[in-house]
Amino acid sequence: MSKKKVALNLLDDLVQDGTAIVEVNPWLIPATVAVATVPVAVWIASRARTRNLKKQLQIERERTKQLMLQQEGGHHHHHRGRAVPKQLAE
Repeated sequence: MSKKKVALNLLDDLVQDGTAIVEVNPWLIPATVAVATVPVAVWIASRARTRNLKKQLQIERERTKQLMLQQEGGHHHHHRGRAVPKQLAE
């Protein structure tokens, strides 16, 4: 008997055993689905929390930047003149 046939026979046995277990204990179906969805729910919640924290950090950085500008008297560093040096522009 080839390895492929042995594997298929084993798989058939497992399917039959699994079907028999579910027939005896039908409550296993919703319990298994619930157990499978818990990691997904945790992942979704952590992604949402991370997104919110990143947004709060961005807001706080902008607030800090605005406070620094107010403390400096609102003066910004302005570039005057050309962006390209004269000798290169001509």
